[in-house]
Amino acid sequence: MAIALGYEHQVTISATPPVTTHACIFHSRAIGSLRQTIVDAKDIETPTAMFTVVFNCLLLVILQCFRKSFDDMSIHLQHGLRIAVQSISKCAAAAESPLRDSFRLLKQYYVAATLFNPLSLQRTVHGASRTSTNQALVNPEDLEAMHDYSKLMTDDQALEAELQDLILGLIATTLTSRKLQIDSTHSGSSTLAEPLELSPTLLSKIPAFRTRHEALELAVDERLLSKDADRKQHFELAKMRCLLIGIYLRCRWSGYQCHYDTELESFGRIVELAESHLEQQGQDSTGKLQESFVPPVSTLLGLGTILSFTARMCRQHALRHRAVGAMQKCPDKNGPWDAKLAIAICKAIIAYEELKTREEDIGSVLTGYIPEHCRVHQYYYHHCSATSGPLKDKLRKELLRVFRIRKGTKTEFLAEEIELEI
Repeated sequence: MAIALGYEHQVTISATPPVTTHACIFHSRAIGSLRQTIVDAKDIETPTAMFTVVFNCLLLVILQCFRKSFDDMSIHLQHGLRIAVQSISKCAAAAESPLRDSFRLLKQYYVAATLFNPLSLQRTVHGASRTSTNQALVNPEDLEAMHDYSKLMTDDQALEAELQDLILGLIATTLTSRKLQIDSTHSGSSTLAEPLELSPTLLSKIPAFRTRHEALELAVDERLLSKDADRKQHFELAKMRCLLIGIYLRCRWSGYQCHYDTELESFGRIVELAESHLEQQGQDSTGKLQESFVPPVSTLLGLGTILSFTARMCRQHALRHRAVGAMQKCPDKNGPWDAKLAIAICKAIIAYEELKTREEDIGSVLTGYIPEHCRVHQYYYHHCSATSGPLKDKLRKELLRVFRIRKGTKTEFLAEEIELEI
């Protein structure tokens, strides 16, 4: 496992192309290592044994992120979370073991993966009834419910865990409630996403989400007054997440992207905080800016999700481009976020929306307004190659499937393919 991760890490930071044969061999051995840990843990379900399995699942999730194999990452993520949930419920001492930390990191990847490639986990969930992987699937609400050990954490850790659980609750309520359909009338297999229905059950949950969000944001604001510079900088990230959740809670339920236009002030605050945060990270101990301060790899989940969402959902031209500019100062690898890929996705969506506006609503070009039917509601990243063997990676195309609402409807979506420039 360590060799496979080390090799992919070197590939990430190296300018020379990878040797495909080596990558395949190391990847196969990593899978074999996971299988062996599962076999070894079957007879002794101790916290230590189960931690080894869950930790290996986490390492494979990181490995697939390096490889940009997000469908495979989703499979290992789902299995790791399922095993962790079952293990924590069985092992009384689990809350005092490293199993807890591995579970927490897997939850972070679940959140980031859902936001990075929104249709990826839904494709797994809604395709489960036709495959043998149904038992591997995890409901986000189950992950939230496992937060029984918060009393063992410090106050800061408990706050961050509660913030993460709020995001998991929103994912459970929104993303996994949507149905995916295949429309055979389109050329090829085009996926259509139905809009979220505001059922009585959903309406009853929204006030509780808002109450939790307000309490969390107040707690985060208190920590921003800290005199400890490192602690304050850490909670600037939490503040940006709170601002983003607030935007989501106010705008998500209508089904219309144009409602995000009312959140320019909040989007602006996010970008300002992100730019300030990155500038502080780029200063050395004397306060001077370093020439190059972008770390190549980070397994922590920081600004990528926040800035990407801002760049995609804020349609104010200058502000969304500032968000993309800030993303360029983030680590090249940030959890499932490949910075170059994430930036390419944001740029492609911005260019696509502006192109469709020019083609279909020329009157809006003068005002800079992007009509609802020209906005990307969802996207799905994938790649394909016209050949196999040694040339497969060199000839691989990075593709983005984007979904926008059909003009004059609320339930029908158009799907188009965009080739990404990376």
